[in-house]
Amino acid sequence: MYTFVFTKNLINTISMTANKKIIVIFLSLLLFCTISTIAQNVGIEAHTDEKLSLLEQILIWYDKNMTYPVIALLMALESSFLGIIPSELIISVAAYVSLDNDVSLTFWGVVAAATVGSLLGGLINYSLAIFMGRKVLYSLADSKLGHFFLLNSNKLIKAEKWFVSYSKVSVCIGRLVPGVRQFISIPAGLSRMKLTPFMIYTVVGSSAWNTVIAALGFFLHGQQDLIKKYSVELSYLIVIILVLIILFFFIKYLINKKLHTKNTQIYGLIGYPLSTSMSQKFFTNKFKKEKIRACFELFEIQEDDQIAAFVEKIRSQKGFTMCGFNVTFPLKEKIIPFLDEIDPAAKAIGAVNCVKIVINENKNMSLKGYNTDSFGFEQAIKPHLEGKKMNALICGTGASGRAIAAALRRLNVDFWFVSRTKTAENITYSEVSQQVISENLLIINATNLGFGKMKNQYPPLPYEYITPEHLLFDVIYNPAETLFLKKGIQHGSNIINGSQMFVNQALASWDIWNS
Repeated sequence: MYTFVFTKNLINTISMTANKKIIVIFLSLLLFCTISTIAQNVGIEAHTDEKLSLLEQILIWYDKNMTYPVIALLMALESSFLGIIPSELIISVAAYVSLDNDVSLTFWGVVAAATVGSLLGGLINYSLAIFMGRKVLYSLADSKLGHFFLLNSNKLIKAEKWFVSYSKVSVCIGRLVPGVRQFISIPAGLSRMKLTPFMIYTVVGSSAWNTVIAALGFFLHGQQDLIKKYSVELSYLIVIILVLIILFFFIKYLINKKLHTKNTQIYGLIGYPLSTSMSQKFFTNKFKKEKIRACFELFEIQEDDQIAAFVEKIRSQKGFTMCGFNVTFPLKEKIIPFLDEIDPAAKAIGAVNCVKIVINENKNMSLKGYNTDSFGFEQAIKPHLEGKKMNALICGTGASGRAIAAALRRLNVDFWFVSRTKTAENITYSEVSQQVISENLLIINATNLGFGKMKNQYPPLPYEYITPEHLLFDVIYNPAETLFLKKGIQHGSNIINGSQMFVNQALASWDIWNS
């Protein structure tokens, strides 16, 4: 009866507002825990006249209801985005019960059933990623339904970071990391990883994790007499832990709510992909260090309709109020038609990476675009040019390349663009000869080669002509050393990655937002 009431309250919260939902969940769980504690003290008979503690009741339930199909089903849910019940509560207790003589479960049977369930759950996420795509998945993650299942876009971004960092092996390694293992199948599906290696890596990682958790149950079974002796005390401990967990999430909710009040400044970054971006970490640390009441959010956007919806949400001031946001690949040019005004320098470059949101006295909103990439590069390269006369090659004619070109003009550095196609303003990669390399000691990678899915690529230059007199600069900062920079190291040249450029442009954006 009590369980029915608790479940009913929980289901009803799906249609409630966020405020009411968290309160009802908290009160329902607290009531459930209180009833369980009272029942343990008063005594609940289960085919016996003895009073059973809460812990004994749990073990009896597992003993009667836990079978291999149930274990597989629960683990399938745990390994998919519906993972509300943690694997520790499924496998360890099932393994504990399996060591009793009067049950049909075995230790390795529990591990095998759990691994089958983990594979099924992984295949669910893998399939959803393939058939739904990134746009729909991220929308689902940030919906009310997604939040109800403890899902959000930050968790997906975290999983994608793992996949970018460790490639296919992350499907195996990620299974050993709490908070990652439930979602690591999603980036595998988005990247169209082949099914066979995906299943192999999933089984290997899951079986390792499940064996460790089952071993915990095996160890606890060895302490069976001690557990029975202190079952009442352990029951109280279970209730206390549950209450503390609920309090933790409730306090976390209140903190997040406080951060997103009208008095909180909200900034962000739009673009795709954002899994390797350091912007959120940089600004979050800055806000904490300087005690600024603000937060920085990531918005994975890549299509024009998504830009329109994002800008409309800002203008309507529904859901959140932003003060400014940065723009990264591939939106630095696409964002321009949605702005009210563009700084002359950004207009000349033809790319915007910083947007300031201004509301005047009449409460009219204006979005103005700036380019801080050019300033960021200028400040990063300037110390390395003092007292030297260098000509430059800029690989790439996109937004970053044009921003760098504007900076080089201010520094009186002559340059050539290098691209795949020939124009009046650039040469092609095939035209870069030994003479061209020797005449241009500063070589800049302003392309995406070396980043994300193209991390194993680099501009096709004749690197054998690079010398210790050369300076190679890469706008990419993650990874810290791209293949482009490694090529330079192999030939003794100096190298600079994009980390200082990133910091410079971020600080310039902050100054613009607060000017």
